[in-house]
Amino acid sequence: MPKQTFLNLDEAKRGRLMQAARAEFCAHDYADAKLDRIAAAAGVPKGSLYQYFDGKEDFYVHTVRTALDEAWDFFLAWIGRKRPRDCFALIEASLLHMVALKEQMPHHAALYARVVFSQDAHAMKRLYPKYLEHSDEFYSRVIPWGIESGDIDPDLPEASIRFQINALGRQFQYFVLCDAFPGWIPEKNRDVKRLARRIVDIHRRSLAPQSGSKKEA
Repeated sequence: MPKQTFLNLDEAKRGRLMQAARAEFCAHDYADAKLDRIAAAAGVPKGSLYQYFDGKEDFYVHTVRTALDEAWDFFLAWIGRKRPRDCFALIEASLLHMVALKEQMPHHAALYARVVFSQDAHAMKRLYPKYLEHSDEFYSRVIPWGIESGDIDPDLPEASIRFQINALGRQFQYFVLCDAFPGWIPEKNRDVKRLARRIVDIHRRSLAPQSGSKKEA
């Protein structure tokens, strides 16, 4: 956690430090990242960094956690502008916001991808719970909305609904954030908007209330 001396810095200086840290931790794995380069990029003596954090790991964890929180704020602002009309439109907006995040906040997107997709990322026990916190908040919005509006079958176990949305969503995120479209997807089908619509169509069909469900009854 940052020390009080860091929190007492003026906003501009904190911003320079965080920007330099994001750039360094994006460009290098944790082991290869250097506080010297962060200090130089931020225009401060290296020794002053130890007045702000206990060490490199604390600085790294704070940088990544803050990036995840700011990426979540970006998502909330994104869906606020999109005003999705139903739970499936919210899912589609959640998919496509990753494209905008990568374009507008590339360091945040890269750090997000490291936490979600790198099994050997440093300090995962301290970082992954932050991702889960935001993920849980998303599902607490989308699943009850879908059930209450009659778009999602109330007889389906919530864990199954979440598993399906998460599995397809994370695969889409991986394609977008890691530039990793597999060879079996033809080049002509790699349009992300089209792919997002196809994923949502799968959800609409497979999660819809079935004849004889509680909602139907």
